[in-house]
Amino acid sequence: SISALMHKDVKAADRMISSLGDLLRMSITAADVHEVTLKHELEFLDKYLEIQKIRFQGQLSVTTTVEPEMLSAVVPYLFLQPLVENAIKHGISKRTDPGTINIDVGAREGRLHLRVTNDGSPPDSMEPNGKSGFGLSNMQARLQSLYGAHQHLQVQHLPDHSTQVEIAIPLRLSLQEQNGHESSAHKLSEQT
Repeated sequence: SISALMHKDVKAADRMISSLGDLLRMSITAADVHEVTLKHELEFLDKYLEIQKIRFQGQLSVTTTVEPEMLSAVVPYLFLQPLVENAIKHGISKRTDPGTINIDVGAREGRLHLRVTNDGSPPDSMEPNGKSGFGLSNMQARLQSLYGAHQHLQVQHLPDHSTQVEIAIPLRLSLQEQNGHESSAHKLSEQT
């Protein structure tokens, strides 16, 4: 994408390189952690989306709805970006018209619920029997490893042809974030 942009829009290619550098720095900084705050995860996702928005040149819009108190929730490191990448790859990139990805995060009954929905056609990686593709299978295995039976991942193809992935994990809040201190990463603690 950067190579193609260099010949059409040098400023956009420059912004893309800058965002890619930021993304790589963020991933290296927290390379040895298992969990981060949702705030940190959303900051990482923003850098990824900056690149994608340049790439899709106005064809991609993203809406994020997060209950403010959930920003201090502890989540698996780099779990949101692959879900959004899936939504782009299997939904938005197949469209000829603009597409939207909706990200909704909230809490119910002591669990953190996260939904990523794209308004594109159902992904090719989803088989008719409901089995998920490689990326979602890896995500399921990772959630199982971190939370055991206390997690849930569900993929739904909705009647309007949108695809929704919903994840529920135990709700734990970072005390450091609650007390107003920046915390970029948290080591996985013993749980379950």
